[in-house]
Amino acid sequence: MSDSASGESKGKTLSSVGLSSIIAAACGYVVLIVASRSLSPGENANFLAFWGVLLGLFGVLTGLSAEATRAVKSRSMAIHGGKGAQAMPVSLGIGAVAALLLAATSPIWMPSLLPDAPPLLWLGIALAILLYSGHIALAGASAGLERWGTYSSLAATEAVLRLLVMAIAAFVGGSLVGLEFGALSGTLVWLYFAFFTKNGRAALRARADVRSTRLRHPMLTSHGNCCCNGSIGHRTTRGHQNCRRPN
Repeated sequence: MSDSASGESKGKTLSSVGLSSIIAAACGYVVLIVASRSLSPGENANFLAFWGVLLGLFGVLTGLSAEATRAVKSRSMAIHGGKGAQAMPVSLGIGAVAALLLAATSPIWMPSLLPDAPPLLWLGIALAILLYSGHIALAGASAGLERWGTYSSLAATEAVLRLLVMAIAAFVGGSLVGLEFGALSGTLVWLYFAFFTKNGRAALRARADVRSTRLRHPMLTSHGNCCCNGSIGHRTTRGHQNCRRPN
């Protein structure tokens, strides 16, 4: 009976995670449709460049989630867990450093990637990086605690909110900047889960198997291993520049 219940639970877990992945992927596809239908060809090319940069920067941070999962899971399985560091503050600290570096250096490289973007958008992207480091830490800790419902809901709700805000922006005015800021809105979702849901609060407080000084190193290592994802933005920007050449 217990084996049957365990199998049913695993099946529900796989279903929820799979469904959230499908929802997130579908929303990402619809985002591109909304942008293409709402913007002129030139503006849409700019949005695609922005979208590539944003996904590339988010991709660089995804390693933090994997390490948070490992560290939290390891502590939960230990007989004597000790007083490890909370995963969230460490991840947010790394995200804060990344956001500050981005904000400080964006006047140098951002104009070449997003030539028509206002400086306020640069700051918006930097803030989104900080918020996203919290999002992936909460997702990673939820996975480590095996709170798969929260993990799945985070992924799906982030994508749905982003699409909803972008759709509203498109309906109201359809400006490029409005859609770009709408695309950043999904990084706010985790705050609701962290403070207003039971499982989210548990993930927010989840501790790793080591202290903060020892947790930062593997998190930074995982973070570095994902830096190759930043090439997404570069490839998209090259496509963006090619789109603009005929003009």
